[in-house]
Amino acid sequence: MKHTIKTPNEITVIEPHQLLAEAIILQAVKDYRKALKYDVRSVKRECERFFRSDWFQTLTKLDGNTLINRLRMEVKAI
Repeated sequence: MKHTIKTPNEITVIEPHQLLAEAIILQAVKDYRKALKYDVRSVKRECERFFRSDWFQTLTKLDGNTLINRLRMEVKAI
């Protein structure tokens, strides 16, 4: 089943595999933020390894190192 997002001038179709990829990345981002906040080193290492992995690059066009740096800055600012 495809999901559609309607905006005033366009309709975007999102494939189920795209939704799954986004959910996986979003969960890793949430886990990493929490690990940074509470200094859980094992979770930080695991998330960083994921963000730098080939699998991450398969799921998204985001740069893993850039994401890591932005999340670190975000958590420091809080």
